[in-house]
Amino acid sequence: MHVESIPFAATGSFSALVIDYISRNPRLRPFYKYEPDFASFERVIEEMQQQHIDRTLLADVLEEQYAGLDSGELVKQKIALLRKENTFTVCTAHQPVIGTGPLYVIIKILCTINFAERLAELYPDYQFVPIYLMGGEDHDFEEISSLHVFGQTVTWQREAE
Repeated sequence: MHVESIPFAATGSFSALVIDYISRNPRLRPFYKYEPDFASFERVIEEMQQQHIDRTLLADVLEEQYAGLDSGELVKQKIALLRKENTFTVCTAHQPVIGTGPLYVIIKILCTINFAERLAELYPDYQFVPIYLMGGEDHDFEEISSLHVFGQTVTWQREAE
């Protein structure tokens, strides 16, 4: 299969700040802790191991939230892994907004799963559980009603309630 890569900057979809970060512009270095690469995760893991996390409470609450749902065995296994000290989460979230429909959500979820799997390959002494959170409770319609695409702003107009 032929795969072609497009540089982030060439897509026109990312801000100058994001492009500068992923290209490691030295002017930004004072503003972040870890380099944007897999090698940085050795430090991340070491530092996260120093934090106290009530893993029992976390797993208990998740098991309670999933009780009664047919979530499947894999979900149960991943929640059980959270009780172990060598387990870390790889999290992403999405807030609904016009223009980022189901395909974008699926891509974010798949990227998070792939990222967790890649970390597991690079750091086999640890477990990585992908977590996806769907936001929406912390903003209103006005905040999510516009989409900026191809240099234009598209706004969903609706009558006042």
